[in-house]
Amino acid sequence: MARRRLTVQAAAGALGTSVDAVRSRVRRGSLDSEKGEDGRVYVWLGGDEAGAKSQAQDEGSSGLLVDELRDRVQFLERELERKDAILLNMTEAMKALNPPAETISEPREAASAATEQPGRESRSRRSKARRRAHSAAGGAGSSRGSRQWVGSGRCWGGRRTPS
Repeated sequence: MARRRLTVQAAAGALGTSVDAVRSRVRRGSLDSEKGEDGRVYVWLGGDEAGAKSQAQDEGSSGLLVDELRDRVQFLERELERKDAILLNMTEAMKALNPPAETISEPREAASAATEQPGRESRSRRSKARRRAHSAAGGAGSSRGSRQWVGSGRCWGGRRTPS
């Protein structure tokens, strides 16, 4: 077969290697090369370099590569299935620990309405009103100031006043 004159990039493609590998082989002298008038390095490839050797390497290495990639895909699919199962179990456990808000609030309201005495505010409603007044007035932890009147008259800025 006739020898061909190729650029380093084209030789890398014909040999199935990287450009750096071709440059290294040129430096070592294992590939015939010459510098052209344009300043580029050209590699001379004969039938033996680009022929059967590179095809055999490509087939062997591509077969190994395909097998490796298949193994990795199978591993990742198993990992995804395992993690999906873990997430599903965690979601079910969270639902069991914290039922949705609609199911919690209805029974409490019904229970507090049944135990409420006429003319008196329920304890939970009073505490909610105090918390709202406390946060609106800039109570403890608020950025509105530390000396604000809060709540039922028993505390000033989140601290108890002497009685």
